[in-house]
Amino acid sequence: MSADSATLTRPTSEPSGARPGVLHGLTWLVWRQHRAAAWTALALLVVIAGAAVYLHSATTSYQSANHITGCTLFGGGKRCESNQEAIWDYREKYRDGLRYVSLLGLAVPFLGGLFVGAPLIARELEAGTHRLVWAQSVTRTRWLAHKLALPLVAMLVFSALTSWIVSWMVTGAGQATIGLYWYDRVNFVPMGPALVGYSLFFIALGAATGALLRKTVTAMAVTLAGSGLVFGLVSWVRPHLVGQVSTLTKGAIPNNELDWIQGSGPATQAGHRFPSSFCDSAMGQGDGAYEKCLNKAGATYDWTDLHPISHMRELQFAEAGVCVVLAALLLGLTWWWVGRRAY
Repeated sequence: MSADSATLTRPTSEPSGARPGVLHGLTWLVWRQHRAAAWTALALLVVIAGAAVYLHSATTSYQSANHITGCTLFGGGKRCESNQEAIWDYREKYRDGLRYVSLLGLAVPFLGGLFVGAPLIARELEAGTHRLVWAQSVTRTRWLAHKLALPLVAMLVFSALTSWIVSWMVTGAGQATIGLYWYDRVNFVPMGPALVGYSLFFIALGAATGALLRKTVTAMAVTLAGSGLVFGLVSWVRPHLVGQVSTLTKGAIPNNELDWIQGSGPATQAGHRFPSSFCDSAMGQGDGAYEKCLNKAGATYDWTDLHPISHMRELQFAEAGVCVVLAALLLGLTWWWVGRRAY
């Protein structure tokens, strides 16, 4: 057999590490670059799920054994009133554990932005390896699409699973019974779709920062700072993302621990509001001075602005929507910058 024929009939071998039928080309390259982060994320998910399963089992069993299911410290009927000590003991035993798991869930978007989003593009631009890929008939847009798609999809799935697990855990424990409420800053995001929105946004923020700065460590620092700033700002405007419910009552203000109270105070029958501090100067003067002050102003009613628990999902989806829009804007910026910038 001639050398030429030997060359023509020589079987081609698969490149080292290639896996036919599973991942190919750029997708396989992106997986190899992020597999350490993927395995770490999987380990974190296992830890969160394991802790949540244990706490769900322990809290539901305790509530059933001590007849405090659905009870609160401020209501629930005679059954609950006679078990106040059990409720305090229940909170002391399990509340911190549930809070720690919620904090782990809340950390997911920040970790994703810091360790996946920021190095996503910055590492290649800093090392110059992007030129090697672009020199092999791979366009910038195709390279960027593969770089972004796998981490974004993986983060979407990971954060969605995490939010479902945390929500299942806290709901099983009974928010009002355990004293961890849906509107608590630690619980609100990891209990719903807002966690998915933040995860996508922080990945996009990291990618955009890396493309602009081209320095991995610098991009990580800026991404972490930017993530914290945006989280704080959105948390501040959160109560205003959905219209509040206003009530006007005479006598005792209805007290539902699952309502997120935004403000309250005295009011007239016609609905004219006074601040909550109105007539505070008359308190402690005796002889019904406080009541006389209110009656003189005609403030015999009470106003309350609140978000009932029925607003929980609406607020979470609204916040997730804000994050998704911001993520789309940042991805568009990254796409435009990488496509036009000379590297």
